[in-house]
Amino acid sequence: MQFVAGSCWPKFVGCLIGFFLVLVTARPVRAVGPPDVSDEELAVKPIVVVARWNQAPCRRADPTTGPWSQVCEMTTEIDVKRVVWGDMSHGAHQIHVAPFVGWTSEKPRVTYYGSTEEVGDADATSWNLWFLDTETASPGTKQERRLRLGSFRGVQPLELEEYYSILRTDEYEGEIRNLLHSKSELVVLRTLEAIAGGIPPWPYEGALLHHRHRGWDVAEAPIVGRVGAVREVIFGTRSESVRRVAAAVYSHLAGECCVDTMRSLLSDEDPVIRGIAIGALVLHRDAKSVEAMAGAAVGLEDAQVACEVIERLRAWKSECAVPVLIEFLQNDSFYYAIGSNVGVPAVKAKEALREITNCVFPFDVKVSRKAWRLAEGVPCRERRQQRLKEILGLQRDPWHLEIGGDRGRALAILTNRSESTLTIAKRPARITVTDSRGSMTCGGGVQVHGRDDFASVGPGESVRVPLPEREMLSQEGEAPQSPHRQGEIELLYLRNGNEFGLNAWIGLISNRSGERTPVDPFEDRNK
Repeated sequence: MQFVAGSCWPKFVGCLIGFFLVLVTARPVRAVGPPDVSDEELAVKPIVVVARWNQAPCRRADPTTGPWSQVCEMTTEIDVKRVVWGDMSHGAHQIHVAPFVGWTSEKPRVTYYGSTEEVGDADATSWNLWFLDTETASPGTKQERRLRLGSFRGVQPLELEEYYSILRTDEYEGEIRNLLHSKSELVVLRTLEAIAGGIPPWPYEGALLHHRHRGWDVAEAPIVGRVGAVREVIFGTRSESVRRVAAAVYSHLAGECCVDTMRSLLSDEDPVIRGIAIGALVLHRDAKSVEAMAGAAVGLEDAQVACEVIERLRAWKSECAVPVLIEFLQNDSFYYAIGSNVGVPAVKAKEALREITNCVFPFDVKVSRKAWRLAEGVPCRERRQQRLKEILGLQRDPWHLEIGGDRGRALAILTNRSESTLTIAKRPARITVTDSRGSMTCGGGVQVHGRDDFASVGPGESVRVPLPEREMLSQEGEAPQSPHRQGEIELLYLRNGNEFGLNAWIGLISNRSGERTPVDPFEDRNK
């Protein structure tokens, strides 16, 4: 089912299949991604050509013959400019395209249009490498064989020709080192990935940017003999992306032998390189480098790498991690927010510090540094934690959330119950309302433009946040009711305004615990 010439058939089928699975299984269903196809599998395809789509129309394959998978395929044409390997001639050739794979003139990138949409690596309308399978043609057709594009990864950039040619050889592990000196950044990145065993190492193993649907189960053994060559890439190239991946691959391959190199990278100009070095040293419990790691954490604004580093620090479960974690307490760069799991370095660091020290640190690096310096010299862990609590004070949740109303509009009322004046964004990045009728989430966005987007809230003072209006009516024509009285409200704040000279509170505020004031949300509080 090919998405060519404006057809919306693939997306329709993907949605239909997903809906069917939900109805039939009656349990949570995960999105279905494309089949895993590795670079090594592409390299041994029987036909590899330099070709491009010639704008030929897309036609449905003959529905009367072949298995279901063939019935769902589409056919089109490509122009072959050069044969890299295989039995094929130049000129126009008809090809079959696997189900859910396609492209358009306006969006030429070859894409998988299943329940999970995955964009490929190259355009169908440009001269690129096409990796094709050969199959026996259906009975009654003039062709002796069919040419088939079996994956959205089956079209690759032309600059990777030498890379795939080496992967095709039986002894490619000995030759692949030469590709690390390629002038093509893409070639070097793919080579590093191949050396790592096909799966990008920490902190990129879960990154969609590097995930090529190779499948975790098909990962190959890393080419350990290329460790020295990978290290040379770190110090021998100016490409930021190449150096970062090379550092990750090197720390993965070298194991404990990477410590000296990672220590030297703690002073690198690239904060992401420093973050990768911190993560590697934490993995090997390098307590001697804690002070240098804390300094290296300053300026690490890449949210993904920062959160991954914090997770390793948390897993250390040692107070050695405290000085490094403190440096993230004002880092509001955003990685993700899934339910109550908030991927913001400051929030993650605060949670990790609480697990390690049993103390609640403020979102203030200077205050937290000073408190830790005063407490870390206390010899006994229990007494040290007690001293830390005395210095920091009782850092309970500073906000009390209740539901109120004003002139028929439901509001979330946040009251500052601390003894200090707090700053908070006027609009939360996300509001989640859950009651007997279900749950609804809406987002106000994480963008702030200046100091006017924040509010200063003194002790005992409140700030009001309007709740989503469409939750306010039970049915059309009925009077407004109070769906939130027994419901749950979550407000998520993600920006601290450091760039505007502020240090606002960030995190998740909920009325799930603590007092709930039995107030009508539509009561006019100004009466």
